[in-house]
Amino acid sequence: MKHVRNAVLLLCLSVPQLASGQSEPATAAPTPVAIAPTAPDASATATSTPSEEAAKLLSEAVYRVNLGRADDVKLLIEQGVSPNSKDENGVPLLSLAAARVDKEGINVVKALIEAGADINSKDKESQSALFYAARRGNRDVVTLLLENKINYYSVDYTGNIARTIAFREGHTDIVKLMDDFVKAETDKITEQYRALSKALEEQYKAQEQQQKQAADSAAAAALEESRKTAELIEKQKLEQEQQFDQLRAQQEKEEKERQGKWASAEFKQAQFGLAFNTCAFQYWSYCRDAGQTTELQPDALESAISSHQDQIIVQRDLLEKNFETGRKYTDNIITSAQRSVFNQLDAMPSNTYRFQQGVCRMKDMVERCNEIARYPGTLTTPGKPAPKSATRRVYQRRYSR
Repeated sequence: MKHVRNAVLLLCLSVPQLASGQSEPATAAPTPVAIAPTAPDASATATSTPSEEAAKLLSEAVYRVNLGRADDVKLLIEQGVSPNSKDENGVPLLSLAAARVDKEGINVVKALIEAGADINSKDKESQSALFYAARRGNRDVVTLLLENKINYYSVDYTGNIARTIAFREGHTDIVKLMDDFVKAETDKITEQYRALSKALEEQYKAQEQQQKQAADSAAAAALEESRKTAELIEKQKLEQEQQFDQLRAQQEKEEKERQGKWASAEFKQAQFGLAFNTCAFQYWSYCRDAGQTTELQPDALESAISSHQDQIIVQRDLLEKNFETGRKYTDNIITSAQRSVFNQLDAMPSNTYRFQQGVCRMKDMVERCNEIARYPGTLTTPGKPAPKSATRRVYQRRYSR
């Protein structure tokens, strides 16, 4: 049976779409894989170098992990793939599996752990499998990783722990699960202390019954040992609580600093600048693409489009790097500004009508884009989506036909 499975795996590697390393999204359900009816070309296999064969096996392993095929992953590990391998983006196989929210994902996680995968292996952003599972709200995998002693306090390059990621994604059940885990670990240490104290007390009584004088001496030594042990356990407990409090305080401090940045005039100006330049870029691009008469010469028109495009990049980088808004937030500003000005211009029936309305002139652009950049739908707090506006619905209807 093992030889048959090996042959099937080799046939899979010979199929181009599998060997290319393409994979399904982590949330997609696994689909049947077509196996070629004929054996692979022996001459092509013979000419492959060991490094090429290893690369093929690794590519297949990444693909099978993303598919959620635990049995295939086990077979590939038997063929020489390391359970600690990473994909081309530096993401460990364990993290890829942890991102799946179905039973196939947890089966792959179990297979990799059983094969000796480093449970604390991290990607390029210093995030372990616990971050991936927490981000997806994958309760079963989070539980499995915690049970296998993954480092709960591990931080990524931004200083966040997995609990913070789960909190930001709104997975309150995962946050509670992690908090309960910390509490359980603390309670476990406390229970160990109680059990040890009880055992020492029973030992003291037994010795007292046998020989009171000798028992007194032994009991004193036992009590001293108990005191030291209790102090050590209490110290460890306090250190854990302090470490947790420090992490939480640091996260609250960072969050407060971010909120302060988002309330500043500089932040609002940067928001306005991104929205205005996006609007201006779309405005002049529409005029050019529609063949609309403008007061700008062709070279000046192209220069204006290019200049606004450069400013979009500058303002976007400013918001994402200096104010830590994230790409999703700046995408929302850009999309909202583009849709607003596009819908305004496209709602006019013809170039002649637009010309009569003063469209594609500098004054009209400044007025429209100033108004759009001030519109509340584009200037929301990071993490809170803009409300759907009437212009947004017009845009959606136009492109749904």
